Amino acid sequence: PVAPPRPCPPVALRPRSLSVTEIETWMRDPYAIYARRVLGLKRLADLEEMADAADYGEIVHAALERWFTRHPDHWPEDGEARMLAIFGEVLAEARLRPALAAWWAPRLGRIARWCAMTEAARRADGAPRVVMTELSGRMELSGFSFGAFTLRGRADRIDRDADGGLSLFDYKTGTLPTLRSVMAGWQSQLVLEAAMIEAGGFAPQVAGRVTELVYWRLTGGHVAAQALDIARGEKLSELIAGCRAGLRGLIAAYDDPQQPYLSHPYPGEEPRFADYAHLARVAEWSAAREEDMG
Repeated sequence: PVAPPRPCPPVALRPRSLSVTEIETWMRDPYAIYARRVLGLKRLADLEEMADAADYGEIVHAALERWFTRHPDHWPEDGEARMLAIFGEVLAEARLRPALAAWWAPRLGRIARWCAMTEAARRADGAPRVVMTELSGRMELSGFSFGAFTLRGRADRIDRDADGGLSLFDYKTGTLPTLRSVMAGWQSQLVLEAAMIEAGGFAPQVAGRVTELVYWRLTGGHVAAQALDIARGEKLSELIAGCRAGLRGLIAAYDDPQQPYLSHPYPGEEPRFADYAHLARVAEWSAAREEDMG
């Protein structure tokens, strides 16, 4: 029978820096971190790979970045028309095959209208708001046996309101995280970015206290988009503190030379996309495990 892999590389070979998106992978599928960051293996692109959802996401992100770069602190009267034009610009610049561009154009138009309507509502009170997009940051965590650990991240959007409070946004063109999963720490990207902000890990203009975490799901489908507000106030502060403590615990656990990088260790919490499942022979040992349980 095939047993699940249990690689235990020397601690000196284990990564001392990961991105916020890799932390979720580290929790759900540690073996993937081992394969990518210790063995240096990367997934090969499929033969004749064509434009897919990843390209769609890039167009949406690029259009919103361009919009808020041009309008960081004011909302023009013809905001919807201008936003539609920018989405059209970015789509044209992508130079997609005509059939795909024709398929995506109405979806992108619905996203642009929803964003314009939603953003206008956020600014309806007339309070000043400054929007900054695509900001990179890093946070160093110290006090570990094998040295400091660096967390890296890139925020889709950070707003500063009139009172100095910061709103942190993440754009999703796929599935939204569930509130339960975020609160339990399984999908911690946005919360970790908030921790980085409050630790001074981003640029000085976004230093301060995070008061709002928001996901925008932007698909352009029958329901064009939706917003998920994660937490505010004391609940948000507790979530950030708990997520930071959880990360420190994870780092400390893998500073133990006996801690293996397991593949899919938590049934029910496996990653949606597992680039190294074949290498880890997941199909074989998981089937054997299911037979034993049966």
